[in-house]
Amino acid sequence: MAFVISGAVMGLGGALMAHSIGVVTPDTFYLGLTFITLSMLVVGGMGSLSGGVVGVVLLSALIQALRWLEAGVSLGESTFALPKGVQEIALGVIMIVILALRPSGLMGNREITLPRSSRNK
Repeated sequence: MAFVISGAVMGLGGALMAHSIGVVTPDTFYLGLTFITLSMLVVGGMGSLSGGVVGVVLLSALIQALRWLEAGVSLGESTFALPKGVQEIALGVIMIVILALRPSGLMGNREITLPRSSRNK
């Protein structure tokens, strides 16, 4: 049952992505996208759902910040910009550090839970 539901959700996601980009070609799904997706899962932790979410949030923020810095930031009359490709290097370094220091990811097998109310209903 879980396999069927996950297949349906992934099919819906693929249809929405195809609608969003307009045309589906093999060039759309390049190796870099696969590496980014895999690194999000590994950084957060493959043993928990919370780990996957934490990995996506952290690496998405990092990727956007690096894209912004690669495009250039104006400081007065000068422009500061990182060289192209820093994003890929940073992802590689983060993956090496996480795999060396915490092989189970940042979350490991733990889940983020909300505190329960102490009131009885």
